[in-house]
Amino acid sequence: MAKSESKADFRAGIRSSLINLSTILERFKLCKDTSMLRGINIPESGERWAYEVNNLKIELGDDSRTSPEVEGLYCVLDIVIEGVYPSEDVADLIKRGGVQFRFVGLEEREGDYVSRQHCWHHDRHEFLDGNSGEEDALSCAHPLYHLTYGGKHMKALYKDDRNAFGSLFVADAFRVTQPPMDVVLAVDFVVSNFSKKGWADLLDSTLYQKSLSWSQKQFWKPYYSSIGKFWDEDCDKSASEVARGLVPQLV
Repeated sequence: MAKSESKADFRAGIRSSLINLSTILERFKLCKDTSMLRGINIPESGERWAYEVNNLKIELGDDSRTSPEVEGLYCVLDIVIEGVYPSEDVADLIKRGGVQFRFVGLEEREGDYVSRQHCWHHDRHEFLDGNSGEEDALSCAHPLYHLTYGGKHMKALYKDDRNAFGSLFVADAFRVTQPPMDVVLAVDFVVSNFSKKGWADLLDSTLYQKSLSWSQKQFWKPYYSSIGKFWDEDCDKSASEVARGLVPQLV
């Protein structure tokens, strides 16, 4: 297959996944507005692909257990992702990525309702490419792809109200090892953890399965393959370093 055709096929795969995701989220009433998914346009020129999704609101309902108990739980996703096109010598297609998860629900208190929030972020850290943060990160475990409690929305809450956290504090750790995410994988991550019915509905859709499978093959297969190589008898130094970059605790 020619290089240009490969790029075209990859862009087509992204567009198809986004349109399928939009259709399914609206069909199962998990999202009222998916126009930002249908409106994404990936330029045909250049050696990289990229897109952003802002304020994608996922309705999660009331079947999640929270403390305090909240009603009408939803999650707002903000995603930025940039990568290179598939080729034989590239394992990790993503070169820049981040997902902000902001969960919002209402707690009933003496006949009134108080908004409660819960935030996480997932990103591909840049220091392993030599871009930033190398000296800070090397002293503690810092997986290339990781999930952390907090994020920019949590910091904004504290900036606006110094008492927002009550008796709690937010730390940079734990940076939990977590595979890469595009928008399809991020949506699946949220729904699979917070909405029993929503996840069952999604998995019952062949259209959704097709989109999820495409993303897993592009982004998860090389990720888990790179980790698995660590235990191969013929694993060389380069492959070991890649695996440790994904899971720093490997020895």
